[in-house]
Amino acid sequence: MSNLTGTDKSVILLMTIGEDRAAEVFKHLSQREVQTLSAAMANVTQISNKQLTDVLAEFEQEAEQFAALNINANDYLRSVLVKALGEERAASL
Repeated sequence: MSNLTGTDKSVILLMTIGEDRAAEVFKHLSQREVQTLSAAMANVTQISNKQLTDVLAEFEQEAEQFAALNINANDYLRSVLVKALGEERAASL
């Protein structure tokens, strides 16, 4: 998979999630990002099973790490707020 760029991986993910979800993603991108991804998508002729599996596995791993980070960040934030503001005020935020 080392020969795939970030753009290539993004294209594979976008093509995997279907038109409606891909359109939702595009709504949140800059014009330049949309142009880059659109050009890359237009040039896709084939995606191998290995490429698809590798990209999805990498995405899953990154998503799990991000989710773990967010959970820890939320716990940390709650702890800081309780220490700074007290239980009642922290709970109201």
